[in-house]
Formats: sequence, structure tokens, C-alpha cells
Amino acid sequence: MMGWLFINLSVLAKTIQSATLSHSMILYQMFCLIYILDYFFYEEYMTSTSSFVLRSEDFGSSLFLNRRERKGQGNQRKQDF
Repeated sequence: MMGWLFINLSVLAKTIQSATLSHSMILYQMFCLIYILDYFFYEEYMTSTSSFVLRSEDFGSSLFLNRRERKGQGNQRKQDF
């Protein structure tokens, strides 16, 4: 989020410097700033939700859990199709 904020601010500075600032750029910057500030204000709730954990860790945890389930089964393969 901080990276996104810095990129937005650098794009805003460049458009101000080149004198091509438009209304849509101002609205975009305002809405992004509100979104990012809201994220940091409610950050503790964002990182503790199950959807955040499942989306970010699903691929790695599924590989790990599949490997643990198959360990010790010999040549038997689990058919999940």
C-alpha cells in the first residue's frame, strides 16, 4: 500500500510539473488516498480476516498439506478428481 501511495504521488508530481493536471487525475488521487488511509486505519481488521489469509496463503498451504497427506502412503495416490 505504501508503494502504491508513493507511485501515485510521483505520478501526481510529474503531472503537476508538466502542467497537465486534469480533473480525472485529481479525482483518482483523492479516491486512492482515501482508500489507502482507510486501509491503514482499519489495518488490524484487514490482516485478521480469513479471506485475506486464504487468498494469500492458499497455494502454498495446499502444496504443503497435500505433501503431508501423501507422506507415508507408499505408492497409493489420492484421487481428488
